[in-house]
Amino acid sequence: MFRTAIFPQQFYINSLLFIAGLTAGLLQHEALIIGLIAVLVLVISVQKLLSSEYPLMRHGVLTATLTVCALLYGYWTEESSQTQIPEAWEHEEIIVQGTIVSAVKVDGDRVSMQLYVDRIYAASHLIEQDVLVEPDAGGLTRSMSDADEAIRSVIREEQIMLEPDERLQVVIYLDREEQQQTVLTWIRGMELRLQGTLGHPGTARNFGDFDYRAFLEKQRIYWQLTVDDLDAAVVRSRPSLSAHLLLGYMDRISDRMTELVWRLYDERYAGFMQGLLIGDRQELQPELYNRFSDIGMTHVLAISGLHVSVFTAGCFWLLRIFRMTRERAIIICFILVPLYVLFTGASPSAIRAGLMGMLGLLAMRLGRWRDSLRYILIAALAMLVANPYYIYNVSFQLSFLVTAGLILLVPQLVHAMHRLPSAISGALAVTIAAQLFSYPIVIYYFHILHLLSPIANLLLVPLVSVIILPLGMLSLLFGVVHPVLGHLLAWPNSYVVELLFRAVTWTAEREALLTIWPQVPVWWAAAYYVLLLAIICLYPRLRDWGSRPALRGLLLLAPASMTALILYAYAGDPWERTGIVSVLDVGQGDSILIRTPSGKHILVDGGGTFNYAREDEAWRSRRDPYEVGKDTIVPLLRRRGVRQLDAVIATHLDADHIGGLHAVIEQVPTARILFNGTLKDSPYAERLIASALERDIPIIPVTSGHKWQVDGVTNLTFLHPFTSLEGIEEYGLQEADDQNGESVVFLLQMDEASFLFTGDIGEAEERAILRSLQSEESEALGSGSAENAVAPIDVLKVAHHGSRYSTSGAWLDYWQPLIGVISVGRNFYGHPTDDVLERLAEREIIVYRTDQHGEVQYRIVNGRLEMRTKLAP
Repeated sequence: MFRTAIFPQQFYINSLLFIAGLTAGLLQHEALIIGLIAVLVLVISVQKLLSSEYPLMRHGVLTATLTVCALLYGYWTEESSQTQIPEAWEHEEIIVQGTIVSAVKVDGDRVSMQLYVDRIYAASHLIEQDVLVEPDAGGLTRSMSDADEAIRSVIREEQIMLEPDERLQVVIYLDREEQQQTVLTWIRGMELRLQGTLGHPGTARNFGDFDYRAFLEKQRIYWQLTVDDLDAAVVRSRPSLSAHLLLGYMDRISDRMTELVWRLYDERYAGFMQGLLIGDRQELQPELYNRFSDIGMTHVLAISGLHVSVFTAGCFWLLRIFRMTRERAIIICFILVPLYVLFTGASPSAIRAGLMGMLGLLAMRLGRWRDSLRYILIAALAMLVANPYYIYNVSFQLSFLVTAGLILLVPQLVHAMHRLPSAISGALAVTIAAQLFSYPIVIYYFHILHLLSPIANLLLVPLVSVIILPLGMLSLLFGVVHPVLGHLLAWPNSYVVELLFRAVTWTAEREALLTIWPQVPVWWAAAYYVLLLAIICLYPRLRDWGSRPALRGLLLLAPASMTALILYAYAGDPWERTGIVSVLDVGQGDSILIRTPSGKHILVDGGGTFNYAREDEAWRSRRDPYEVGKDTIVPLLRRRGVRQLDAVIATHLDADHIGGLHAVIEQVPTARILFNGTLKDSPYAERLIASALERDIPIIPVTSGHKWQVDGVTNLTFLHPFTSLEGIEEYGLQEADDQNGESVVFLLQMDEASFLFTGDIGEAEERAILRSLQSEESEALGSGSAENAVAPIDVLKVAHHGSRYSTSGAWLDYWQPLIGVISVGRNFYGHPTDDVLERLAEREIIVYRTDQHGEVQYRIVNGRLEMRTKLAP
């Protein structure tokens, strides 16, 4: 009995090794493959030694065969997943012909979708041959056949066509508001011809950034087509019947249901109900979604087992009301579940839930409820065989791990809490099991964990599953019959949703309980799950091992090791003494993160995001526009374990330097803000100051001569501006529209390394700083002291993104930097200018640029300066 309990049935072993083999094959990592082979040999050997029930010639060979097949399948999948489009076509103007294979998403003036391409033409050559046919007055309804023959005649002369049979990510930028309505008529399955520029999707530009290119590659998408002229689009008037077209019609039904949701519910609740009922979160207010995310409740907004269970139970209940037999009701529900999954978008979590629901119905029909864990493994294997890249999907990982955890752990927890009422013990068991199994995935990907999350899930998830979701589904069902009937249920449901919103907001506002977890290695997550499974297996044997001290010690060792793992994940390496200066890539702007050897953090500037939409073009506005502080800097700080900023230094109040700082100080505790002692009439400056005052963050002006000893080996010496604190105290802060010349300039010395940060000063400020430094040096030499002499520096942050009016020859000759780093992005100013680059080259100063190298990171290790860049030079 003991051996059988400890070593699961052969099906579970084979399934887990199959998944491990598939993962190892996809990653193609030699050490991982060798480790997998060692585990395989160990498993077979242990089975042979400890149990005669596992004949080696039968089970061992089967286990090895399945694992090797999975390894080879994963390896082949990775090797064969390559684009057929040549690299030489990057940045080329092309014409593509294909079928829409995803939902068409319209957000302001931006349209995104995926296109399965069967033909690509070289547009530049066709234009030269003058064979393109102009679209009709409508612009988007002309048949493709009109231009086909002319194009083919050119193709016959020169082979300029590809048939790649792969998907492209398509991004279309609209010129006119009426184009929005036209694009909204597009659905999956429609056949299009588009003209645009081919390019690779954007990649991560900072260490730890979300890698959009890698994300798309896991969907076998390697190129992005950018379309700037929608008038050149051609739509086939009668698309051929296909599976994608049928899915497009399902999208149309979803759109009708979305419209019904917005008719039944007020605007405050409609976006939430749309996400809850239909799985489309694009209308959910970003602030509300962030609150759900902070307390770990976004799973209620993704179509999952909760939704499928409520849907299936509701359908079964309705069918039974109409006196349908139990067996026939099960069969009808079995058919309806996949339709519901398709209706809600068929995300990985929805597919998993649908498969599990169908297997559950099958188990109900056959009377085999005890095989739940086997069913979930069957569902996982089916999805992975169909698409091995699901293994990288976060919702896939969370969905299966949490569901497996519920099956394994809930019965034991309920048994341990048998003295409590069954409803309470069941709810507690589900919450505890879900939190334990989701915890590694949550901190690995999202790096935050709210301490009230378990309580929030315990109290609020039943509110959603028992009241809000069923009432929402019924309101849609009745609303289809007549809107008045739908309102009868939507009206009380809105009050419950309001209660949910207030509870979520109150919980999320307990910011002191939001913990930050730095990036953990993959081995840590694997070790956590191994220990958790060991505890689950060992705990029921506690009473049987009462007379075995060694085994009881083993039982105590597992929780102790788990505690050590959790402490390591939170605190990181306690002996880490590396100083790091990271020049972040925030586009056309500045943002530098400084980590001292003692673990203090200073953020210099916060980049900025520019909105070019005019007030009379509100239709261009995005639902959740990109904001550098919220979308880039804050996630990076969390990933790097920054729980508090000891200082934020705003070198000056221009938008490209402080535009993202308000989001930073709103989400990361900040001890102080240092700035140049001036004001500017700007919404960015006003919002930053208002956010600081709201949080009681001291705003401290700094001037030349100030010094700050951050820790034993790190100090800051401020060289600019020259405004006196006495003048500020007497006359108050003065407004300065030209902020560049008021930039804070300071010298950072950390161990043996030195960095000079210059903001956006110009040549005039450089001369003034040099005069001041040379005067101080003369006084020091006159007094016989060389204490104030400045030695050559290691790294110079080139001023004003490489403007021609900064970084003069005299400035470079004085500081003699070894390295110059330029924080710059795509811009219309010509930064960095050839003049500055030539001056740097003449002095043999090594130059790194964030637009070419991404994040530039300097590490001070045992007094030595090391560096790395995110992108290859």
